[in-house]
Amino acid sequence: MSIYMSRAELEEISEGLITAYANKFSNRVIQSIDIEHFITEFLMLRIEYASFAEDDAGRIGFLADGATPLLVHQDGKIIPFVFPKDTIVLDKFLLAEKEQGRRRFTMAHEASHHILSKMYAMPSEGRFHAEYDSERSYSKEELAQMFASVEWQADTMGASLLMPRRIIENALAKYNQSNPIRVYGDNTITSKDKAVIRRMAAYIGVSYTALVIRLRDMGLFEYHNILAQYENGSRVPRTGTLNRIAKALGIPPEELFCEDCRKCMFLKNYYRKKRKSHTTFDMGIEEDNSYREHKNPEDEGILYDNLD
Repeated sequence: MSIYMSRAELEEISEGLITAYANKFSNRVIQSIDIEHFITEFLMLRIEYASFAEDDAGRIGFLADGATPLLVHQDGKIIPFVFPKDTIVLDKFLLAEKEQGRRRFTMAHEASHHILSKMYAMPSEGRFHAEYDSERSYSKEELAQMFASVEWQADTMGASLLMPRRIIENALAKYNQSNPIRVYGDNTITSKDKAVIRRMAAYIGVSYTALVIRLRDMGLFEYHNILAQYENGSRVPRTGTLNRIAKALGIPPEELFCEDCRKCMFLKNYYRKKRKSHTTFDMGIEEDNSYREHKNPEDEGILYDNLD
């Protein structure tokens, strides 16, 4: 399959299919896409489960073409089995509740191969969905297959089917007042926003990682300077982090502190000392060992996170 579709084209096709599905089964599309129902009742494909015996343990899904055999465990033996054409075969381990996100994405990925074959008016081929294993050594041929444009297109369309723009925007409105997710630098997300993403992912029925990629691709990340989260006083700087940043910039660490950060740290230190002298003043700080005072005279009165 040498024809290439852009991300915009793939998303437009996915949105069109989901809209048609929603119109046909109006009671099915609420907070998340019932991808299994979409596949079996709208695309009219079969879904089967088997115990895969392929050499590549990363192969967890397969779109059957009625000719290509799949190695499976059966009756204590490994046998090549040919599944009927237009059957999505998933490894049995994906049936576990904890694998819900992977199971749904693998279904969507294989369904996307079927959709793309129809869009290209080309006969479908037996195709695997393989997850990349960073600890495994791959041959050039295996890497070429895994990162081929057809696999990227299936991944992109699969994400669009599982996470249509309308559903993502609804979840963002529910859990973050429609505000974009703040990202510092290129990849740093605060624990608060990570919690928002996790709640959204659970609501939609996808994995955290899949949703992060989808939010990024949809332009729903708001990027900020890596130091902005410290400069706005939203948290107390971590000494280890600041020292590393200062070293990279070639400046003294104290130059990274703004006045708000200094005030925040002095207040934290003040209340910590005050509590030590008033045992009835209980704010639960004594049980929290995540802070310590540095004994360096130059650091007198400054409290840092104990997260070096």
